[in-house]
Amino acid sequence: MNKIFKWCRWFIQEERGNALLLTSATALIATLGMFFFTALRDMSIKNKERTTHLYNASVMAMSINGYIDTYLETLPYPRNKLVNNGTAQFSPTELSRVVNINNFDTLSLDELEQNGYIVSHNDPTAQRELGIEKTYDKKATKIKIEFKLNSEDNIEDIVYLVNLAGSVYNNNAPYSADEPFFYLVSFTDDLGIGDYGDYDLIDNDITLKESETTDFESILEYNGKAPYAERVILLPGDGT
Repeated sequence: MNKIFKWCRWFIQEERGNALLLTSATALIATLGMFFFTALRDMSIKNKERTTHLYNASVMAMSINGYIDTYLETLPYPRNKLVNNGTAQFSPTELSRVVNINNFDTLSLDELEQNGYIVSHNDPTAQRELGIEKTYDKKATKIKIEFKLNSEDNIEDIVYLVNLAGSVYNNNAPYSADEPFFYLVSFTDDLGIGDYGDYDLIDNDITLKESETTDFESILEYNGKAPYAERVILLPGDGT
């Protein structure tokens, strides 16, 4: 991806040091973060971690979504929005040519950070479980971008799926003993070499689930439905 516009870098930290580890630079997200930490104060440690992991996965999606929206705003009306007055303005090919993002693109946290879309910090679960400061696994943590098409094959919306990977833990189930622990799995067609070991999600289950039989379509709200941390985020020991 081309870095089209410059992102500011915000670091928001809760009173006891439980940081929001991925922070987008938009004023909207910074404002959301302030309210987010107010809500965090009365939660248990594990529920704080679940909420923080889900928020961080959402920020990855918001950073890409914000980039697309901001870039489109520079175009002449009516193509200054993805959908204008109910009419979808772009085919997948047209949007890809404009914003340099393709349907089903998969980008790692490492790539997002190197291109200035996001800033990452330490993982609170690793701090609690291992007693050391470690980042998320930046190579295994990924976002998949999917275009939702209407009957005319134009883009009516964009949804985002995130796999959020951390360290290797003693209680590493349902993952192998030597692969990164995934707090969130939104798509399973991925395998590779992470910062903390090789990983293979093909035989794992999606955790981004609305119910036992239904998956959420996006990490962000879509069709009036949004994931909640207690349902979709897995912590070490949950799989045993």
